[in-house]
Amino acid sequence: MTYGENPSLRQPVDREIGDQRDREIENEVKKARGTTMAKKDERPVDAGLAALRGKSEQELIDFWKQRFGLIAAIPVDTARVGALTPQLRELVRIGDREERKRLTAARMKAFLELPGDQQERIMRTRQAAYTVDRGVLEEDQKMVDELIPTIPGAQAYQDRQSTAAR
Repeated sequence: MTYGENPSLRQPVDREIGDQRDREIENEVKKARGTTMAKKDERPVDAGLAALRGKSEQELIDFWKQRFGLIAAIPVDTARVGALTPQLRELVRIGDREERKRLTAARMKAFLELPGDQQERIMRTRQAAYTVDRGVLEEDQKMVDELIPTIPGAQAYQDRQSTAAR
């Protein structure tokens, strides 16, 4: 219809045809949106950490030392938290408890081998990460608390961390 036509001459659409067209449009929208729930993304949050399963203890420690060094070198606190948090999330997601313990123990040993300034930055970063994902950090802390008696020197780290938190 153009602007020059008389609106009173318009023919109404047959109701049945209009309803059919509405259903067609509705079906097209459903197809476009998808009527099923999206699949849960099973990809690892941290692919580097996920690839460590089954590696030797020294390989794990070397990985963590490198990661901690990279994270400690990040100049902005919030960016450091953003770099550390996905790794802790990936650790907590590991279903095999023994493998998770092995990875966490290697992380703790690697931390103890870091220079003091890097340890300090990583410790502050981990504490700040509690505000980002408290559930993950609490779950990780349970594992850390369980492993402290089995790792030489880890008790001193725990004492330092408790003092720094106050």
